[in-house]
Amino acid sequence: MQPGSVSVSLAESYTAILEQLCDSSDFPAAVRNVLGTLSRTTGCEALGLRVHDRRDDYPYYAYLGFEDSFIEEENCLCCCEDCGDLVRDPGGLSVLECMCGRVLRGQADSGLTFFTEYGTFWTNAASDLVKSGAVNEKEVRGTCMACGYESIALVPLKSGERIVGLLQCNSRKRERFNGEIIGFLERVAGYAALAVENAWRRDELDVLLKSFEAQQRGPDAALAFEEMASTLAHEIKNPLAGMALSAGRLKKAVRGQEKAEQIAEHLSKSINTLSETVTRVTRSAGRSHVQREALNLNGVLESALALVTPWAGEQNVTVVRKMSEELPDLVGDAHHLRSAFLNLLLNALEAMGDRGGRLTVISRPAGGGQVEVVIADSGPGIDPAEVDSLFKPFVTGKQHGSGLGLAIVRRIAEVHGGSATLRRGEHGGTEAVLRLPVGGESGS
Repeated sequence: MQPGSVSVSLAESYTAILEQLCDSSDFPAAVRNVLGTLSRTTGCEALGLRVHDRRDDYPYYAYLGFEDSFIEEENCLCCCEDCGDLVRDPGGLSVLECMCGRVLRGQADSGLTFFTEYGTFWTNAASDLVKSGAVNEKEVRGTCMACGYESIALVPLKSGERIVGLLQCNSRKRERFNGEIIGFLERVAGYAALAVENAWRRDELDVLLKSFEAQQRGPDAALAFEEMASTLAHEIKNPLAGMALSAGRLKKAVRGQEKAEQIAEHLSKSINTLSETVTRVTRSAGRSHVQREALNLNGVLESALALVTPWAGEQNVTVVRKMSEELPDLVGDAHHLRSAFLNLLLNALEAMGDRGGRLTVISRPAGGGQVEVVIADSGPGIDPAEVDSLFKPFVTGKQHGSGLGLAIVRRIAEVHGGSATLRRGEHGGTEAVLRLPVGGESGS
């Protein structure tokens, strides 16, 4: 479709896209279908959808028409240190490069002609825009310029005030866009953001259920399920409320368009069904059973250490024991506590890797009727800003981690009436600290 002509094809394309995104059976395929529809509607030969990931980057979730070499070069938007760590701004957000990063961080200036109030960047002549000095070549991304893309639209996927991704439409031909087409793309992006978040919620629920099924025969299953269900309530139900509100607004926006109204109603019902499923899962999480008996805390620590000592030797890690002989017997569940200690010991060894180092295990009275266990490594240390998030289910710093280990450790401490924290060591490395009441009072 050529810019400047108002055509029903925009309405037809929008309806088709709503239908495609409502297909929950295969969301990646639905997104690819959407890109195909947008290509036919705008005449752009290269399109992509970037979505936020756990690294705080925005890789391509799906793309059409871009060459593999382009995607390989452009997939990562984050600035990285020489060591591979992400460069972060004072607010803790990763620093994103190029104009895509500016749009994703909500840094559009609607006073400039190439930005809209919604936050979209667009141009029909990228090379002329760069020559004019209004933007520099780096901001338009050198790769796009090298590939000869002249018409470029970068549309943020906005869910309320949150930007969850970006829709990119590129063409080597000029004059692919006008105000009406950009407005159309912004409406599509708003709905796509809703669909992306809906897909995330489904994926998280699937992870929860699969994790529970995999662990339900294990002795820590109830603890893991309780912790995941708690996270489900806090991390999923709140966004679902916002999605339901957006769906309601969508229903009003398409009132009078019979087919679009049906799609909006279907979306609203799907969100309500997902919310009800989450509620059922969270209600099914009861109090876990903890076997309470008098136990020797140092003995439990030693049994966990015995399992990791061979690994420590292979890594050239020296194990240092500083266990107080004045500890009173503790009332608690030996299996659960051993599981918590083992998890922290393994984390410490992984942090030190093949470089070798020192693993220090401390037990001591802590006052107030409590005892304290400290497991310290000599690894690279932990960012204090990340401490709280690492105890949340599904959050992990490991490439292939499940994000459940530390969440279960904290839950084990809590059901014993204690606490679990992480902190940077005085001389570097990371210290994991468990405080437990001698009487093993039940926590929440």
